[in-house]
Amino acid sequence: MTFEVRLHQPQSVNSRLETNPKPVCIDLQPYQTVQACERADILNNGGFSDDVFNVISTLLADNNQRFVSEVEAIELVTQVRLQSNRCILKLKPAGRHSGSRVLLFDTQKPSRKQSMAEAQVPNIKQVIVMRHDLKMRRGKQIAQGAHASMSFLTRKLQSKSSICMDNFTHNEQTWIMGSFAKVCVRCNSEEELMAIHDKAIELGLEVHLITDSGRTEFHGQPTRTCLAIGPDDASTIDHVTGHLELL
Repeated sequence: MTFEVRLHQPQSVNSRLETNPKPVCIDLQPYQTVQACERADILNNGGFSDDVFNVISTLLADNNQRFVSEVEAIELVTQVRLQSNRCILKLKPAGRHSGSRVLLFDTQKPSRKQSMAEAQVPNIKQVIVMRHDLKMRRGKQIAQGAHASMSFLTRKLQSKSSICMDNFTHNEQTWIMGSFAKVCVRCNSEEELMAIHDKAIELGLEVHLITDSGRTEFHGQPTRTCLAIGPDDASTIDHVTGHLELL
């Protein structure tokens, strides 16, 4: 990620703004190589944290000594070891003459009470079933899957004009407030798609079937492309889709 940073320093309200642009290259993961060449007016930064903003600020201020001080003040992990269910991190600033400090983290296994609480968190997911026999373009598949996934929200909005969390089941609320896990699987015909649809309905699951208009593919013929089941209890959905291959 490379961008240009400009520091605006107005001399007065009516005066012209002074700018001092400098290129900054930030690699979110630290690597041994950099994207920008090594120059005094270019900042190459490996990794990302709040300290990056302090370093950029001092670079723009043209204060070389303070720039070096900011870099040296950043703590680096120099040692990691385990001892009596604790993880011990030894941190040392980048500067050679500064002292180091130690942080302790508990690595004990969760108590039985904690484990039971975690086990009670329901496993909720949404499954998208895509017709593999249609040989849709990857972008088309993504668009159709997005239609299916969003339908359980958009259908409620279309019917009620406004919705709140009370309009969703407990499992749906858990999914919305969590990581909204999705699984994409495939079937090989319209008949198989509809059989999956009907079985999900029989089990009381929410199902949304997507029929494409055919304007960009399928020679203008409306075509059933995919469906979404849930979000709901994963084990219940697996009774319907557990045998299907991943897309």
